[in-house]
Amino acid sequence: MHTHTKENWIDAALNSLDGIERATPPADLYTRILDRQNAPRQNALRIRMTPQQRWMVAASIALLLFVNVMTCIKMKQQFAGRPNPAGVFATEYFGFLKPVEI
Repeated sequence: MHTHTKENWIDAALNSLDGIERATPPADLYTRILDRQNAPRQNALRIRMTPQQRWMVAASIALLLFVNVMTCIKMKQQFAGRPNPAGVFATEYFGFLKPVEI
């Protein structure tokens, strides 16, 4: 009986779409989209950076990645002989995070 009600539910869900008609867009929608794409953007946020600032940002990102990779390599070498290096790595790497007591 359970299968029969499940089939009825599936049939009812599929039949609920019978009277639906396809939505028709406004006639000038395509031209409005093209006009909006070609129009100059007045409200766009522009971040202006000097070449020196760009190099500083790039160097900062590179330094951050380098320090993270070196930390991972050092931790892997340090805990290579232990039974569960992934668990030890996670514990040591995120050891500064302590549970908050309420």
